[in-house]
Amino acid sequence: SELQLQLQFSAECWVSVFDANGKRLAYNMQNTGQTLTLTGIGPLKVTLGDPAAVTASFAGKPIDLSGYKQGQVARLTLTGSE
Repeated sequence: SELQLQLQFSAECWVSVFDANGKRLAYNMQNTGQTLTLTGIGPLKVTLGDPAAVTASFAGKPIDLSGYKQGQVARLTLTGSE
């Protein structure tokens, strides 16, 4: 089933998102203040260049990115059962 990922950016951040079928949902640089809403078939493979700059929610639940240090790349696989 399709799941929604929402990303809000407080700073410039590289984003890559692919769905379960390998379809590219996002693959670009996002700017400060932008919001990205993506819908795809899970699990979604997400790469965030600067997770400290991102507030994220998936399937209506917030994603905790606080464990990532400044400048550390986050690679996430989101299934919807987080």
